[in-house]
Amino acid sequence: SYFESFFNENVSPLNAYEKWSKYFDVSINDIYEEGDSSKNFVCNHLPGAKHTCSAKHFSLENMTDPEELLLVKNPAVGLHYDMLAVGAYNRGWIKPSIKREEARDAVECHLRKLNQTSILNFPLKCLTEEQTKHLRAISFKYEKLMIPNKRVANSDELFQKSFHENVNKKK
Repeated sequence: SYFESFFNENVSPLNAYEKWSKYFDVSINDIYEEGDSSKNFVCNHLPGAKHTCSAKHFSLENMTDPEELLLVKNPAVGLHYDMLAVGAYNRGWIKPSIKREEARDAVECHLRKLNQTSILNFPLKCLTEEQTKHLRAISFKYEKLMIPNKRVANSDELFQKSFHENVNKKK
């Protein structure tokens, strides 16, 4: 399952970071940093993106003019329909002869008929209490190692509170 990689110490975000940072300048983007996460990513982690970073209307949320919205050439696209199609294919529920785009479109069409247009409306399979504790512990370990300057006094308590808030928000 998806969570098995989190429970496997040999396949982890930290291992990927350690492996690739030997060859490339790798930085860690803290998605919980204050401010707009997209702007923080572009401004703090993409060298040479100073024009994009300083743009008046960096994100779609800041755009109010309908004509300006039409100028967006590459809007964000949700990938949940594609992920569902790939998962169904991997389980043998979709014939190999069907193209990925066709499968994705069929999944989207079917879910729209069921009024399932947001990933937040999809049924979720909850982790067991033991899996949740393990995920919380390993997440805390990774965060301490990968973003060492983030936490302050009471960091264990703050992390647990933040972890549970994000679980409740289905993040």
